[in-house]
Amino acid sequence: MTILTKLKPWYSLIGIGIFAVILLAVAPSILTMHWVNNLGKYCAWAIVAVGIGLAWGRGGMLVMGQGVFFGLGAYAMAMHMTLETAGPDALPGFMILYDPLAPLPAFWEPFRSPWFTLLAILVLPIIVAGILGFALFKRRVKGAYFAILTQALAVALAIWISSTIRETGGDTGLSGFTSFFGYDLQDPANQVMVYLITASLLVVCMVVVWQLYRSRFGELLVATRDAEERVRFLGHDPANIKLARRVPGSLSDDDMKFLQQLGLRAVRVDLTRQQANLAFMTELQKRFARHKIDIYSAVHPVQGSVNIGLGRDGRDAEIREYQDFLKALGRLKVPVAGYAFHPGNTYSTGRIEHRGYSVRLFDLDVFRKSVEKQRFGRKYPAEEMWDNYEYFIKR
Repeated sequence: MTILTKLKPWYSLIGIGIFAVILLAVAPSILTMHWVNNLGKYCAWAIVAVGIGLAWGRGGMLVMGQGVFFGLGAYAMAMHMTLETAGPDALPGFMILYDPLAPLPAFWEPFRSPWFTLLAILVLPIIVAGILGFALFKRRVKGAYFAILTQALAVALAIWISSTIRETGGDTGLSGFTSFFGYDLQDPANQVMVYLITASLLVVCMVVVWQLYRSRFGELLVATRDAEERVRFLGHDPANIKLARRVPGSLSDDDMKFLQQLGLRAVRVDLTRQQANLAFMTELQKRFARHKIDIYSAVHPVQGSVNIGLGRDGRDAEIREYQDFLKALGRLKVPVAGYAFHPGNTYSTGRIEHRGYSVRLFDLDVFRKSVEKQRFGRKYPAEEMWDNYEYFIKR
């Protein structure tokens, strides 16, 4: 395995690292302050793009109102900075224009606190997104309808802001900030600091999303993205094949419950020689049935037997063992018995990570050096291998 092959699962993270060096070290040292400020704005919008990429690119959910969630956090920060610019117990400038004697709206008052503001930036978008997601996904709203509803949310927020110009600043928004948590924004050093904070947050978001892609959550997003209608068009019931998994016979009840919660309908069970008997398999089938999961296939460990594959002593006893296993499957009405005629384990010589998933790797040189010579004392011609296979199948 070459170094490049080993590093392939980490290409994305390496790219993020190079991008971080350019943003955090190179850009501030070579760009003028004008372009540093502009790049900071681009980094802020890029955070929105990362969220859209996660929801739409990975989860298949076209969110046309992504700006709502980003905007809520941004508006919370802008409210604090507006109050900070106005001074203690003073009204923001735009409110004075409409009514200099009016009190500060109650929902503005908590944003004088920097700690409350930071908490609101994190919590407020989560609450809104959580309520919206629960309301829509529990009712299986998806596709164009989901996109339209999220866009409607964005329009509703824009209308509300426009119609409450005295409280929110309206279409003009909030601007004219002079300080950031006590730091003078006219100072170039503080402008660079704000840029570095924004760029760092973008890099953190990219690393978090990269890790999410590699996690079980990322796998579930891909499952959510897959179009069930295509499968239905081909004449299959998506409910029966929406999720399937290869599981060991030692699976606990908690594991079965978790698989049921994922929507699992059927499993392939890999058994040990001690488990591959009618009594154990009957009880295992009942346990799965309590979680509304069927066993569609089972695998006996002798399926890759070297004795059977190469016609060695002991193959008849293992064949009888497999015959009893097949009879048990018939009694339990399990339709598929997994079998692979591969005495050399030629499926793979190792595993690598690719796009966040663990996959098989086959290297012919590795196989010939570390597998073939160790397992076989002589060469087995194709005719002999076919004879061994025919011997097994006919019995």
